[in-house]
Amino acid sequence: PSSNTVNSETVNAAGARIVGNDKVPAAATGGGSAAATVTAYFDFVNSVSASFDDLQKVTQALAAQPSITQDEWNSVNEQYQLIRATYNARNQDLSAAATAAVNAMPKSDPDYARVVNLYNGIAEKLVPLLLSRNQTVKQIIAQLANKIAT
Repeated sequence: PSSNTVNSETVNAAGARIVGNDKVPAAATGGGSAAATVTAYFDFVNSVSASFDDLQKVTQALAAQPSITQDEWNSVNEQYQLIRATYNARNQDLSAAATAAVNAMPKSDPDYARVVNLYNGIAEKLVPLLLSRNQTVKQIIAQLANKIAT
């Protein structure tokens, strides 16, 4: 394990750029439909998961090399920290908004079953998969630290 491997100011600034990016859905508040709120949460979790997938491919390619440079390690570690910071910055609000939207949705709504199934799929399948990908990438990055050429 290392310390002081990430410039937190850089990661925080980059995280703020992503959180403010139009591609990352904003948390819906009382003005949106339950379907839109749950879909925004679904899209966010999928986006973060896809980012972990892309980073996993890069880290696996680096792991196949006999050694890597400090800059290569710093790059993947900063990307990892950025993805985590983005998830941590948005997940709680989006999850809470989706939960509140589902709980407030009347069972008589024609979209009720579809929205509840989507919401349950996020909690039961997508989030655990995302957390597993996070752990895999984290482990690969830790192993890559041993391959840094001096």
